[in-house]
Amino acid sequence: MKIMKAVAFDKLSANTKLRLGSVRNLTGARWVWQPKLDGCYMAVFVKHGRVVKTTSRTGEIVHSMQHVADELKAAVRRSGEQGEFVLIGEAWNPLNSFQEISGMFRRHSNAPLLHFYVHDLVGTVDGKIADSLLSYQTRYSIAASVIADAEFCYTVTYDLVGRTDPVEAAQQLVEHGGHDGLIIRDQHAGYTLGPVKNGEIIKVKPNMSLDLKVI
Repeated sequence: MKIMKAVAFDKLSANTKLRLGSVRNLTGARWVWQPKLDGCYMAVFVKHGRVVKTTSRTGEIVHSMQHVADELKAAVRRSGEQGEFVLIGEAWNPLNSFQEISGMFRRHSNAPLLHFYVHDLVGTVDGKIADSLLSYQTRYSIAASVIADAEFCYTVTYDLVGRTDPVEAAQQLVEHGGHDGLIIRDQHAGYTLGPVKNGEIIKVKPNMSLDLKVI
């Protein structure tokens, strides 16, 4: 299944790197910081007010998140959204390791310990995720309204109080556990399928430190 993919700062286009200067410059109001959850990608497809399928990153039908699908069926009806769209996020639980989450996610029976952390909403064409000109700020706002009051469903948020360095923030998230770094999004960017290299979505991982032994 083709989706938008975050890239590291050093993989951005040359013009974008020149324009932005450094990943440490991405701290203004334009940029949204989110934890990179160490979970399993999940997409919930909705058509004309009905949840029609839940899939993994590879497009396989997910059977373990029926409790979430049931909640979203009611939530979509309450929201009044009647178009064709997909809610994108992660199946995750902060109390479980990635190995445990992955094992539960692949089950062919319900795994109620897993919750759905939503970070995007985009339209679909012929049942497939499509590019969108809507800004991330708008898409996120719509997603939040759709899942409002749905049990087991949350939007991905991050407390920025006292945090000014994205690399340090990524380090703190990894050390805290359950996270794989930091995601930085351009609030004004649309949704483009494939790896995006113009600063739409950037993944930040902590600096690696190596202890070297001199012999």
